[in-house]
Amino acid sequence: FAFFVTFCFILFVLEMILHSWAKSDFSRGIFNVKGYAFSFFFWLDLLAVLSMVPDVAWLASAFGLQNDSIDSLGTRAGKAGKIGAKSSRVIRMARLVRLVKLYKVTSQRSREKQQLDDLKKLVELGHLNHDEVEEYLEKANAQKQSKVGAELSDIITRRVIIVVLLMLCVVPLLTFTSPHDSETEATEFLHAVNIQAGYDCNYLERSVDKFKSFMAQLSGDTNSNEPFLVALDLSPTRCETRTEINFSNVDVLSHMRDEALKIIATDPINIGGEEFSIIATFNLTQYTKDQSQASIHLLVFVLFMLVLLSTQFTGDAQRLVLAPIENMMAIVSMVAEDPLEDFDFK
Repeated sequence: FAFFVTFCFILFVLEMILHSWAKSDFSRGIFNVKGYAFSFFFWLDLLAVLSMVPDVAWLASAFGLQNDSIDSLGTRAGKAGKIGAKSSRVIRMARLVRLVKLYKVTSQRSREKQQLDDLKKLVELGHLNHDEVEEYLEKANAQKQSKVGAELSDIITRRVIIVVLLMLCVVPLLTFTSPHDSETEATEFLHAVNIQAGYDCNYLERSVDKFKSFMAQLSGDTNSNEPFLVALDLSPTRCETRTEINFSNVDVLSHMRDEALKIIATDPINIGGEEFSIIATFNLTQYTKDQSQASIHLLVFVLFMLVLLSTQFTGDAQRLVLAPIENMMAIVSMVAEDPLEDFDFK
């Protein structure tokens, strides 16, 4: 696998160098290059090549980008690491699409050459004359993509790539990601402590206090009017004088909807004729608000991108297609009104 990745990396670098040499005009200086070099697709290909560096073992080792450091960085970065990974994959896929397009162009030229050879043979055999061959070639040229069509296709391709990369970077940032299911794991752990504690009220009280503190830290609980943990019921009932073990925040629960509550109930375990279980109720109001705000922001961003793309595509069609046609129609109308007038159409 390492050899295959290195081989592909070298091929990509050579392809970039050869493409820059064959498809670029450096006659006007390095800062005024026409063609592939320093164009949009040049930088896109360069990003694709650079994104392969961490996968090439000897390069990753030389630059200190070993897989362990990458994985730890991605773990620490969270969403940023995932966004970077997705973007690099999309850039590579865009390069792959361009390579497939290059293959299609090459195969099309090969077919055209084969057709010309076949036409020459038919002419030599007397099955076709030169007029028929010219008529066939004219029809074939008419079916080829025009210069305007090629430019419009190139513009659309570039903008679609930019929009896809932008969406991959922005959408995860605007998408609400709920915390890990830590409250479920913590409740299961408290259930195990509840069984182990038995009737040791001091041990049970300390464990419940730690559970409450963990829930407050988990939710960033700064609003005492809407706490995250709103009810807790440990069975069997004991330590009745310790009212802080089992509690229910009636003031909060009375005005909350069922959709804003999350109830976690552990499976009861029967020990010595008594059932040990826990029922914990959590307030998801803040999570619901954050999710709603993130959805609104995401909707606004998508609408903005749709309006922007629609405007850009309309402008491109107007500039490359409709405007030249309208100018041509205006010229025809002017000539039709006064054919003898000496017009200057420069």
